[in-house]
Amino acid sequence: MKFLLTTFVFMGIAISMQAQTDIQFNGSLKELLVMLQRKYGYKFMYSNDDINDQQKIEVGITSAETEESLAKMFKQIKIHCEIKNRQVTLKPEKPVDSEVLPPPSNPAASIDSVAILPDSRHPIEPITSLDPLKPLTPDFLHAYESKMASISRKSDDEEKTANQMAELDMVVHKSPRKVPVWAVHSNLLYDLALTPNMGIECRIGYASIIVNGYWAHIDWDAGNKTYRLWAVSPELRFYMPESKRFYAGAMFQKGELNLKLNQTGRQGYFIGGGLTLGYLANLGNRTKLDLSVGLGYVNYEYDSYQYIDRMNIRTGSDKTNWWGITKIGIIFVWIIN
Repeated sequence: MKFLLTTFVFMGIAISMQAQTDIQFNGSLKELLVMLQRKYGYKFMYSNDDINDQQKIEVGITSAETEESLAKMFKQIKIHCEIKNRQVTLKPEKPVDSEVLPPPSNPAASIDSVAILPDSRHPIEPITSLDPLKPLTPDFLHAYESKMASISRKSDDEEKTANQMAELDMVVHKSPRKVPVWAVHSNLLYDLALTPNMGIECRIGYASIIVNGYWAHIDWDAGNKTYRLWAVSPELRFYMPESKRFYAGAMFQKGELNLKLNQTGRQGYFIGGGLTLGYLANLGNRTKLDLSVGLGYVNYEYDSYQYIDRMNIRTGSDKTNWWGITKIGIIFVWIIN
């Protein structure tokens, strides 16, 4: 009998301890919001200008099932929350005016039982009045709320719904701005081939336009050998939204080539185009390495000539059609803005 009584006592203590430590968290605010979202179904909205979701916090609460316990938890880290239909708006807690607050009706009550309401003379600014130039805009919030409602209605898989809501909440204040990003390119492989080159890129969102230029003018062996080239190659790219590093695009190229490495040289114009694939790797805050390849078609029409008595003598003409690799790039990228 004593053994059973002792067992029940220990079970009661364990259950009590579990109820007191339902959530013990030590990490970033962003990780806490994702956990609460998946565990209790809350949806959070906030602005990065007001709330730093990367701050490290340590909180412990009994449960977040009720709105009161959730508000008490955020009060520990000095964040004010407004809750309506499981949708939580977070704002920094405003300091209380230095007025003498009336004592609680029950002197034995703890300070946690006193509800401190926002000062009516300084109302909390509604979230829809934020600067529209910031990532969190009213239009975006409206689209966000509509998407949340659609997910809640249509999804039967609760785990999938929670993951989708978490993903939306984490990007609600980080929507990409439509601001052009300018960068300068240089293909290191062309530099090794003694062909100076430069490209200018303008990127807006997930799309970019690049204009590349190439030029070379080299004569050696008393004019018996020649390498002269100029070319222009515009390119349109689309970056994958998930990683913003992989991309696919289309390119066009046109130029003139004069190449003589033996007794007979070739001089003419080429034109072509094709598809491009590549990956953008980070080197630093403003530097990247672009690994790309182009597949397509090039038509080269040229005249054949020989260098005789210090003169180029034309000996014929021909053309070449090429299908295959039209570009290989190990490109250094420097971001201007």
